[in-house]
Amino acid sequence: MRFNSGEMNQQSTHVAAIIKKTIEDGAATFEVTEAAENGWVRTMREKMPPIQKFLAECTPGYLNNEGNVDESALRLSIYGAARLNMRRS
Repeated sequence: MRFNSGEMNQQSTHVAAIIKKTIEDGAATFEVTEAAENGWVRTMREKMPPIQKFLAECTPGYLNNEGNVDESALRLSIYGAARLNMRRS
């Protein structure tokens, strides 16, 4: 497996910015809004590679919800667009 340090750098920088803002605001935790979460799920559905067909053809198990392929396939998906597109989403 090839390690993509650019991806890791972008993600860790984003997480660090969220943690910094949380601390600066004097908060102990943070939570995304329902609208933001729904927007991200919608984006993932639009951008994810066609993993449902692959999962439907696999032996039933944990990864394909015992053969019942549904929205839970999103948990296994990757962002299917270019990394630069993710920054704009």
